[in-house]
Amino acid sequence: MAVSDSLNVLEGFVGSVRRLLMRWRYPFTLPEDILSVLGVDDIGGSLSFHDFMHVLSSPECRPQRLVRLMSRNDAEAVFSTALKKERFQNETLFSFYFEESWVEFILHFDSDSRLRRIYLHHNGLSVDEGVEINLPRKREPTAKLVCS
Repeated sequence: MAVSDSLNVLEGFVGSVRRLLMRWRYPFTLPEDILSVLGVDDIGGSLSFHDFMHVLSSPECRPQRLVRLMSRNDAEAVFSTALKKERFQNETLFSFYFEESWVEFILHFDSDSRLRRIYLHHNGLSVDEGVEINLPRKREPTAKLVCS
C-alpha cells in the first residue's frame, strides 16, 4: 500500500471519528448540516453552538443555496432535512433540533410564491422577531461564503 493510500485511509478514519464525536455532542442536528443546507461551506472545524448561532446571525452571511425571488418549491427543497416543516399561505417554518433548543427558519413568500425574506429564530437571540438572513439577488456559483 502506498503512503498516499495510507494517508487517505487515515484521513477517512479521523473524519469518521470526528463526525461520531460531533454526533455525540449534537445527537439530532449538526451545525455543519445546517451550514451545508444553506451553502455556508468555508467555516471549517467544529463550531460551538454559540459560535454557530453567531455565524448564522452575522449580517455578512449570505446563503449560497437560496436567492431572493426563487420559487417556493425550490426554496423549500433546500430545507428538506429539517425535523419539522410547517407550511402556511405566505410562509414556511423549518425547525432543526439541538440540545440547546430549536433553531427555526421562517421563509416569507410573496403572492407569486417567490422567496422574499428568511428569518432565523432561536430563544438565545436577543431579537424577538428573529434575525433576517441576507439573501443574494442572484447565485454566484464561484463565491465562497466566509463569515466572521
